[in-house]
Amino acid sequence: QKWEQMQDRVTDWTGLLSNLSHIRGEVGDMTPASMAAAVVVGLRAVHVMNRLIDTALQEVLLSQTRFANFLLLFAAGSGLHVASKYRETITQHLNVTRGATSFDSAERAEWLGQL
Repeated sequence: QKWEQMQDRVTDWTGLLSNLSHIRGEVGDMTPASMAAAVVVGLRAVHVMNRLIDTALQEVLLSQTRFANFLLLFAAGSGLHVASKYRETITQHLNVTRGATSFDSAERAEWLGQL
């Protein structure tokens, strides 16, 4: 049964790659004007989706409901958890000592540049 599942996955990847090559051929057949129009339409669609998501998040956060507070807590909490968990990985190549509190301007700029 595992062998059949693996064969299905390989077939799915093969189909995906063949579809992508088919799309690449269709894009290559487009005129420069139609490619430019497709890029403009795609960028406009991304802009509209960003505005919709921003508006939805603003409405949720301004509503002051338990659901909104939970979303805010989850977003902030998970970010702080990841930053604290991977602090060593993030800062392993920085040339600073852990716990150092006093930097001069040049050292601070170098530290931020390395970060």
